[in-house]
Amino acid sequence: MHRKILFADPDAATREPLARALADAGFVVTATGNGAEALRRLRREPCALLLTEVDLPELDGFALCREVQRGPDPAPLPVVFLSARGAEIDRVIGLESGADDYIVKPCGPRELVLRLKRSLGRALYAPHAAPAAPRLALGGLAIDRARGKAWAGPREVRLTAQEFKLLAVLMERRGALASPAQLLREAWQYDVLHDTQTLHTHVRRLRLKLGRLGRRIENVRLLGYRIACDEDAGALSLS
Repeated sequence: MHRKILFADPDAATREPLARALADAGFVVTATGNGAEALRRLRREPCALLLTEVDLPELDGFALCREVQRGPDPAPLPVVFLSARGAEIDRVIGLESGADDYIVKPCGPRELVLRLKRSLGRALYAPHAAPAAPRLALGGLAIDRARGKAWAGPREVRLTAQEFKLLAVLMERRGALASPAQLLREAWQYDVLHDTQTLHTHVRRLRLKLGRLGRRIENVRLLGYRIACDEDAGALSLS
């Protein structure tokens, strides 16, 4: 199931060849051209990732993504936009609606496959990598990688897969500063600094979800981000 993708795009000339390319890369692809139909399928057929255009009939991609984020699962389904709408405002709205990535068309099959694999999680495709510490606690924030759960104080917080990875990278640094390039490389596996808007949008959403503890994620102007910690760091019990 971890390779099953639902692909929603009303343009058959785009949808069909990309669906074939994804199938050739080992994914199991279900395709539709309608946003409402995509939501119905998601509710009755589990999959690992939603790949969607913004402009869909009946239910647009932004609304579809928000519906996915409101679902009952503690770890929402990863959503990736593949859209002809490339304006900065569209990308920001897409990321703020809960997407893990926003890709502007045209996008070649090889790049698309790479970015989908990264959204699904690098561990699925690198099974021999050294395991990271399963539990981390810092400054009142905590994560449990084994269960995919996060806490802000005693409150469990619902995060997307990419928000979870971003928080984990910041916590692993134990309060040390991480530059935008380092965060994009470690949380997104991007080798070049080409999409700082993606980073800033995810940090803003992560802060909001963490409530008052979100203020611990500090922006050091022109240098990057860190989690401020104090003598209470690590005090949260991960039961």
